[in-house]
Amino acid sequence: MAEIPDNVKNIIEKLISKLEINQIRIDKAILFGSYAEGKYDEWSDIDLALVSKDFSGSRFYDNLKVLDAALDIDSGISPMTYLPDDFTPDNLFVRDILRKGIQIR
Repeated sequence: MAEIPDNVKNIIEKLISKLEINQIRIDKAILFGSYAEGKYDEWSDIDLALVSKDFSGSRFYDNLKVLDAALDIDSGISPMTYLPDDFTPDNLFVRDILRKGIQIR
């Protein structure tokens, strides 16, 4: 498992704090993609799976809420939002996130 750079950890923690201020409690946050695999460069985005019962269930709308919260933190955040019931290994993409990702929360 790759070591997460401190600046990426800080960005993720700031985002989670801001979401919680906006009444979106994050149950799980999992970093996946290039940062989790240790294959990132200066242009890599921060792929982040976020699970919350406070999301609406509309991935488009929920991703927009997260991106709006992220605007003044970092523009390189690429969220994938899930309700807890949807974040299961039955979904192949989720299975890959669970297998290769790094759980932050």
